[in-house]
Amino acid sequence: MKLIFVRHGHTLFNQLGLTQGWCDSPLTELGKKQLSLLEKKLSYINIDAIYCSDLTRTYHSATLLNMNRNLPIHRDERLREVYFGYFEGTPVHLRDCFHLESSDWMNDFKMNYASHGGENLEDVIKRHDDFYQEILKNHESQQTIMIVGHGCSLMGFIKKQLLPHEKLEFLPNAGAIIIEVTDHCLTYKEAIDPMKL
Repeated sequence: MKLIFVRHGHTLFNQLGLTQGWCDSPLTELGKKQLSLLEKKLSYINIDAIYCSDLTRTYHSATLLNMNRNLPIHRDERLREVYFGYFEGTPVHLRDCFHLESSDWMNDFKMNYASHGGENLEDVIKRHDDFYQEILKNHESQQTIMIVGHGCSLMGFIKKQLLPHEKLEFLPNAGAIIIEVTDHCLTYKEAIDPMKL
């Protein structure tokens, strides 16, 4: 099985520097361009199924990536971003003042907004893993599955559960990581930044 994990395209909240967990904002023109470029870079791959978070920015991203495929898009709330609680919609630089996440959270997984009405990254990883186990159960080993989600939640899940020993950079908007699963053995294949040649 091949898994293509994709972060949603650039959004208005990304542009404004606002915290964007479960609250939503539309894709910008840049975001649409990023997704168009990624769609071209993935055009050589036969994709069998597309899943995305139930938030609008990921569904819109998945729709743009599905333009020439016409597959059903399955929305799943388990793929949502970290819920930042009281910080939802606030400037990122203000949220950072509270030090609720480590500067190395992609490796130590220390990100916990539970004390401020939000989620702990470990719980986010668990819901993503629940989704992942269902994918393994419901799809054939030769299939390719695209999963469109969010930056923090996808990177936390991929780094902790799938590729703990791989040095990975944080996914840019509309960036993709391709992983191969063979007999429960995972192999990192490629990372794609749509804005790079």
